[in-house]
Amino acid sequence: MTTARLLDLLILAGLLFILTRMLPATYRMAQLYFGVRRRRLQDGSAIAPPAPAAVAAVSEQLGRLGFRGIGQRTLVLPDGRRAFEWDLVDAATTTYAAVVPNHVVPGGALVICYSAFGDGAFVSTAYPIGATVRRPDLLTTAVETSLGDAVASHAAAIAAFAHQHGLPLPNRSMADLLDRDAAYRSRHGGATFRGRTYRFAVLTGVLLVAAAAALIRLVVLDS
Repeated sequence: MTTARLLDLLILAGLLFILTRMLPATYRMAQLYFGVRRRRLQDGSAIAPPAPAAVAAVSEQLGRLGFRGIGQRTLVLPDGRRAFEWDLVDAATTTYAAVVPNHVVPGGALVICYSAFGDGAFVSTAYPIGATVRRPDLLTTAVETSLGDAVASHAAAIAAFAHQHGLPLPNRSMADLLDRDAAYRSRHGGATFRGRTYRFAVLTGVLLVAAAAALIRLVVLDS
């Protein structure tokens, strides 16, 4: 076997190895993105497991910031897994925080504060990671420094949005939170991970083309 042929084999093997991981991930991400507007969260308060330690710790921090628990919402993901989030509201009830266990983020829990407006506009602030989207009817940002900073940043964003969209809606019950979920998904569903989904799909497509080219070179040219 020539050195060139061995190199082609190694390149093809490497590309195929990467694709075995990229293709399932791309498929899962596409399922999430293209179905996000149809799916709806449900009240999971009666069936939710005990809060994981990371979620409990973050919820305690939110409690010190004036939030109180209002229940748990749940969703069956496209792969059949049931996911839960723990929901809290601030004293005014105009901001609700969704706390989701996530082993990827520092601390093991992702927090997203939401506020909804009567015209369908939303403000959301994620901690410690998240996407930034700036539209006339949607503002999503992320704060990495602290949960307190995230709550303060969210309050400032609400005040700015209120000039155009009026006062945010109250969230006094789980029914209110389910209404907010339906409104957000119908109008803004997928906005925070649309770019990532398409970038992932493009990268996977490039790898597929590269693998096909490597195979053609190995089978046709090298022979």
